[in-house]
Amino acid sequence: MTRALPILDFSLDDLEKVTTKVYLAQSLGISRQTLNTYHELAALYIDGFIQNYPKVGDRVYTRAGMNKYQSWVLVKLIYEGMRLGYKVLEANLEDSEFAEKFSYSQYIKTTQVTVSSSKKGGA
Repeated sequence: MTRALPILDFSLDDLEKVTTKVYLAQSLGISRQTLNTYHELAALYIDGFIQNYPKVGDRVYTRAGMNKYQSWVLVKLIYEGMRLGYKVLEANLEDSEFAEKFSYSQYIKTTQVTVSSSKKGGA
């Protein structure tokens, strides 16, 4: 009997506006360590990821909860890491065109399409 991976059934709609890393890891069925590994990758390569955290003085407070954009980035990175392998993903992220797939503008486009589709289906 094969069990589906929680990440394949994951929806941003399952999250609150602000989500902890612990809750996101549990929702995805992965360890906090795995989530933190991909968080570090996002911090290094994805423009705007860290900037979405609140600032305390001139420092970014990464212990605060994550917004839906940050959760979306991590879910996409983890999925791509499963599909490609971590090292291949990391190498691909060095290409700015590939990294653009995880940008805030892509998040907006993706979530607008999802919201528009669900509204049409419910009407």
